[in-house]
Amino acid sequence: MKRTVEIILGIIGTLIYGIAAILGGSMLLMRKNPETIEEIYTDMVEQNPEVALPDFQTFIESMGAGAVILIVVSLAAMIAGIVAIVFLKGNKKPKAAGILFIVSVAVVTILPVGISIFTGIFYLAAGIMSLMRKPKEEIASL
Repeated sequence: MKRTVEIILGIIGTLIYGIAAILGGSMLLMRKNPETIEEIYTDMVEQNPEVALPDFQTFIESMGAGAVILIVVSLAAMIAGIVAIVFLKGNKKPKAAGILFIVSVAVVTILPVGISIFTGIFYLAAGIMSLMRKPKEEIASL
C-alpha cells in the first residue's frame, strides 16, 4: 500500500516546524538588536499606555527563553517527523511512524509553545492515517 498522503503530510509538518525554528532564531537575533527593541517598546506604549518599562524588560528577557524553547522543540519535532517519514517509505513500519507522529504532537502541544497547535495538525493527521489505514486484503482464488 502506498503511503503518499501520510508522507506528504509529514513533509508539510516538518517544513512548518522548520519555519517555527527559523522564527525562534529570528526572535533571538531581534532580542540582540537595540533599535528593534526600542521600536517594539514604542509600539507597545502607543497601543497600551499602562505598560511600564520593567514589564517590557521582563518581556524582553523572557523572549530569549521562549525563542530557545521554540527552537529546541521545533528541531525535536522535525527529527521525529523525518524518522517517521523514513518509517513510512516503502510501508516499512507504518504503525511506528503513526505512533511517532502522534507522540511528537502530544509532547509539543503540552510544552508552552503556542504555535504548536497549528503546526501539529499535519503530524496528527499523518499519524492517525498511518494507524488507521489497513492494506487491502486480496481474496485468494480457488
